[in-house]
Amino acid sequence: MGSGDLVFDLGAGYGALTGPLVRAGARVIAIELDPGLAGRLRRRFSREPLVGVVEADLRAVPLPRRPFHVVASPPFALTTMLCRRLLGDRNLRLTGAELIVESGAAQWLSSRQPRDRETAQWSARYRDAPGAPGARGQFLAAAAVRCRLPADQAQGLS
Repeated sequence: MGSGDLVFDLGAGYGALTGPLVRAGARVIAIELDPGLAGRLRRRFSREPLVGVVEADLRAVPLPRRPFHVVASPPFALTTMLCRRLLGDRNLRLTGAELIVESGAAQWLSSRQPRDRETAQWSARYRDAPGAPGARGQFLAAAAVRCRLPADQAQGLS
């Protein structure tokens, strides 16, 4: 992600990912469902013209039809839904995704021996991120995966 790139921070929480993205020059849309956290994000980034805060559910927030990137540390229960949403819509112009997910989900998404058709399609698009948080135990049950193909190459998922 470079300067000026549009990035959706899904489930922004306290802005742990939003801050570094802004410092890198990205235009960030921080999506947060919790009204208290959304208000806190608005206050924290009130002087940052590159940040917009939207109080919405990541399961339903409209996603852009122009190129964009996603970063997310979603609730673990929403991992499958989020992957389906990001890779299943032929109209999205997703350029990439960095997801912090439960370690078992990371292994499943990046599996080189998929168990079913859906996993096979996803495993071709995801890989474990180098230096994933779970690799050194910073997070007890988390790991990172990176979507490695642009949306135009991830078509055909439903």
